[in-house]
Amino acid sequence: MNKEKLIREAINERCSLNLEKPKVKYLQFDAYDKNYIIEIKARKTFYEKQIIEFSKFSFNSYYAKLNAKKFIYAVYINGDIYIFNISDLEKNNYNFKWEWREQPSTTDFENKDKIPKFVGYISLKDSVKKISNSILW
Repeated sequence: MNKEKLIREAINERCSLNLEKPKVKYLQFDAYDKNYIIEIKARKTFYEKQIIEFSKFSFNSYYAKLNAKKFIYAVYINGDIYIFNISDLEKNNYNFKWEWREQPSTTDFENKDKIPKFVGYISLKDSVKKISNSILW
């Protein structure tokens, strides 16, 4: 079972949602329901500030607005899932501190190539919900 599916199922169970995997391949988000689109990340290392790529942020923010949905960012770290309401953060002029940064070209860390990516940061304290004790694998 893949990590995204396990995280999606944990969010469904703990937040009373009915998230599904998109049927269209290569979308910029990993799950959706009638109210939300959700980008899911599983991190191996704990950081107080989480990175969000501008390309995903901009596509998902606009897509959510066009479809009357909220854009949610869910990050799994050390057995906890942090839920961020990006739509609300954006509406409240959140300072993502956008910058260019050398990042791995893919999230599959077998490929060690780095490329410049435009990224922002979200503090864990700005999550709207933390699902604790959800060790998934």
